[in-house]
Amino acid sequence: MTGKIVPLARPRPASRRVPVEVIAYSGYRADQSPRSFTLEGIEHPVAEVLSRWREESEKERGRTDFFEVTTTDGAKHVLGHEADTDRWFLVRSDT
Repeated sequence: MTGKIVPLARPRPASRRVPVEVIAYSGYRADQSPRSFTLEGIEHPVAEVLSRWREESEKERGRTDFFEVTTTDGAKHVLGHEADTDRWFLVRSDT
């Protein structure tokens, strides 16, 4: 993964947004890529970022970056980050 945000036509993730704590790599911008997330007190290290995309909405939340990741246990998850509020959330888990 080169770290570029690739604009893709993707279906909007399900509206289930579970708040999570995220440790993210921050290069020249804040919160560029998630390294691990904590859900219900359990840390889930990210093994790989499979894809990422951005959605913009003037009405709802402004800009949201989404990350499809695989954790070290092999599970796939989709994480979202609201840039305006600096909130991270879990959208989907395929365990």
